[in-house]
Amino acid sequence: MVSPVSINTPQALVVSYSVPANTIAAGTTYRVAAYGTGTSSAANVTAFKILYASQAIATLSMTAAASGTNIAFRVEFFVTFQSTMAAETTAIFSNNGATGLYTALQLIMAPTNTTGLTTTGNANLELDYASAASTTTATFDTAIIELVKP
Repeated sequence: MVSPVSINTPQALVVSYSVPANTIAAGTTYRVAAYGTGTSSAANVTAFKILYASQAIATLSMTAAASGTNIAFRVEFFVTFQSTMAAETTAIFSNNGATGLYTALQLIMAPTNTTGLTTTGNANLELDYASAASTTTATFDTAIIELVKP
């Protein structure tokens, strides 16, 4: 969980979770969710990114609306490990209207597969947010990472 934090920089940490070494197996699933508000006055590219052990394993990119102040949003990722070296990530972004961080109500990310992961050491699983310019800001009120299936 995070305290309210506003981000309008190239990339910043929203929330992270320390995954202990050797706890990943086929089927291990994490849910990463964040809720907040978005404000935009220009059509900037924004992105929510999932990193595992500092490696980007999924990016949900979108173009913000050219207007919108304090528009509620929700983003949710599921990271499912197919093995100790591979993970599949899916995501959905919901926006309250057609302004703010995105120009539509929803954006669904196609599954992204990442291989070559190392799970034998401690690693951070994290959600980052990036904005191409300071005219688009995401304010995070709540963000969590939870183990859904060990």
